[in-house]
Amino acid sequence: MRSPRTGGIALIAVILLVIIASIVIMGIASLLSNSIYSGSVEIMRAQALAAAQAGVYAAIADYSHDSLWDKPPAVNVSGNIYYSVGGGTAIRQADFLLVDASNSQVPSAPNNTKLQAIPLTNINAASAITVNQLAVDWNFGGTLTGIALDAGALKWTGASGAPTAALTLSPNLSINAGVTIGSAPASANRLEFSSAIPSDGIIVATFYFSDGSSRKAILYNGVSGGNNEFLITSTGEVRSTITWKRTIEATYDVGTTKITSWQETESHL
Repeated sequence: MRSPRTGGIALIAVILLVIIASIVIMGIASLLSNSIYSGSVEIMRAQALAAAQAGVYAAIADYSHDSLWDKPPAVNVSGNIYYSVGGGTAIRQADFLLVDASNSQVPSAPNNTKLQAIPLTNINAASAITVNQLAVDWNFGGTLTGIALDAGALKWTGASGAPTAALTLSPNLSINAGVTIGSAPASANRLEFSSAIPSDGIIVATFYFSDGSSRKAILYNGVSGGNNEFLITSTGEVRSTITWKRTIEATYDVGTTKITSWQETESHL
């Protein structure tokens, strides 16, 4: 006959086994649940990135049609997957400035202190864009003494070493939809320096817009000129219990018809 003590020990052992089994089962269930959730998150993140990529190519296709592009409303790719390009509810002005510095020039002496022949185009089909500041960096001596834009009108004068701060343009540079400024004469859009620009000089400018957006462009890279491109910002999103977003900033060179840079940003946050 089993003693009460032996029976009690057996009961305790059974209870412990049940508790251990329950913990193991709960752990496995939690692990499976987390694994399924993580897998779902990775799928949605991948879908958001693919949608952002689709937005970049859609903008390029739109531009290729007539050298202009519109900011569409959020585009439904499929189901709960969307993309938007050119900013949120309003246009992101930086995405619509085409800087054509592919034939930028330094005149012969004594005017070899000037960089010119840099047409600027607003490739937005419907809205004006406004540049209110410009920052400049270069790899040779001297100071920046003047910025002339739009028919050669000086919008900044002074003396600033490299790299400059964001210099305020007065008045601001406003470019209407579909309009190009500085295509002629060559000196209409120019930067003036206190010393000669060497043949291996590099000059980079950052354009700041009235909506707070900005974009950088190489204006001169020695005898090869600079960029001939515009910026595309595209956000893909998957609308679920939580909306997952991923944003790509790409630059597209209209001369070579190639994407010249591509990076993921968190500008949508």
